Amino acid sequence: MDEQEKRARAFVRRVFAGATKSVTKEGAQQFFRAGIELKPIEELIEGAREGDPKALEVLRARGRALRGSGATAPREFHLFVWECFLDGYPKGRPGPKPYDHLTRDMIIAGMVKIIHEEFGFSATRNEASKDKSSTVSACQIVAEEAPKSLFLTEEVVEAIWKASAAKARMEAQQL
Repeated sequence: MDEQEKRARAFVRRVFAGATKSVTKEGAQQFFRAGIELKPIEELIEGAREGDPKALEVLRARGRALRGSGATAPREFHLFVWECFLDGYPKGRPGPKPYDHLTRDMIIAGMVKIIHEEFGFSATRNEASKDKSSTVSACQIVAEEAPKSLFLTEEVVEAIWKASAAKARMEAQQL
């Protein structure tokens, strides 16, 4: 292991040590909740119609606040309340939610990017080099230095990295 790899591994351990709560499902949900509370009511209604329980929770809180202050609720809110009253609450998809690992994935993608750009490692390895111990990638370093409780393999880190890179490309094309 050369000096650059040692520095990269130490960097990953420091990041994970400082982000213990952020990489958990609970930390990600807290982060998401803080952001969703700032969204306009129309976006919350859209999320709630798709079955997002967090959006529904924030809408309920806003509705109670409107009722308590005597303010008039927006028309979209009234329509959504009628839909829920007549048809029942929207059903969410079963299984993990996209925001369950939002902060973990952001942190991991950021570490891979830094190790790639600042430490000079390739982001990923091809299948042939995964069998050879001489080739090291940013995704491999992150996976190996991650807390065992996260159950991260190199393949999972690569998937997170590739999804993040694809999202960045899509956002760049929209500009």
